[in-house]
Amino acid sequence: MKLFITSPTGYSGKTSVSMALALLLKDQGYTVGYFKPIGKPGIHEDVHDEDAHLAKTVLELDYPLELISPILLRPTRYLEEMSRKEEFHQKIQTAYEKLSADADILLIESSCCLHDYISLDLDAAMLAKKFDSKMILIVTGKDDRITDTILREKFFLEQRTGSNICSGIIFNYIETYVLERIKGVTSPLLEQLNVPVFGIIPAETRIIAPSVSDIFNALGGGEILVGKDKMDDLIVEDFLVGAMSPEASLRWFRRSVRKAVILGGDRPDTALAALTTDTSVLILTGNLHPSTHVLVKADERGVPVILVPYDTFSTVRKLEGIVGKTRPKLSTIKLMKELIEKHVDWRKILEVLKS
Repeated sequence: MKLFITSPTGYSGKTSVSMALALLLKDQGYTVGYFKPIGKPGIHEDVHDEDAHLAKTVLELDYPLELISPILLRPTRYLEEMSRKEEFHQKIQTAYEKLSADADILLIESSCCLHDYISLDLDAAMLAKKFDSKMILIVTGKDDRITDTILREKFFLEQRTGSNICSGIIFNYIETYVLERIKGVTSPLLEQLNVPVFGIIPAETRIIAPSVSDIFNALGGGEILVGKDKMDDLIVEDFLVGAMSPEASLRWFRRSVRKAVILGGDRPDTALAALTTDTSVLILTGNLHPSTHVLVKADERGVPVILVPYDTFSTVRKLEGIVGKTRPKLSTIKLMKELIEKHVDWRKILEVLKS
């Protein structure tokens, strides 16, 4: 049984859904494999696709990364590789045959979007057809245009493959204010148009919130003064700049939980005020070292302190857009598994795979 998971857009959560679904199916006694035909190399050429790394760990796969994700291409620069098209197809086919032979269910994840690499005939539609697999679209959105997006992609897939290859969709990360409309209007309409809806996963901040480690990496430089061992466990749901007096700042600090507070190291009173509230990390700007009292208090509270050389404005700019664009982690995959169990008819997906 093969299930191809793709999405019309990037940052839809398809990796988290894929791996969470794999864990859930493993719980049912199936041997589940993971395959990402085209991955993306890391910053350094010797770093393999991050999703392949994660799948190998989460699903306890024995296969080498080069088999789990046999082709690495940069999504913004790959046309020079056109001459290797046949080689790529052969490597993908060889890896697929090996992985599919050893798994009851093989989950296949596309690259970022389902149209990627269509010039190489390696887009999601062609690969799903090549593997004779079922396909699910992971879709996110905030208004009625989501319906047009789904129907457009359904039409594309049918034209590209000559068959109704899309078995259905999962709505992911649907905000509260649009949730009832998706349930009451969008989903029934799609069902009428022969697009099965397997589930609607509501927005969950903990899924998309970056960890303190993610933030440190996004800053691209700095020094961890305390709390290095807590950085992977703490998430950040809000960002506040400590630009006011300690008394005025405290009113805002109390209104926000699991936050990053950005301020100069020469504002110890404001830093201490932040540490009396639910704070995940202090980011001190301008290479201004804080007082010992601040570091001792942060260490007591288990709050990491990061010192950066940038001014406050530049620091804020570096963190713009980080929410929702961080790599999934084991903790978020386990949470996604709980959400799928609650909000997705995964048994219906299994029936589709068996049919």
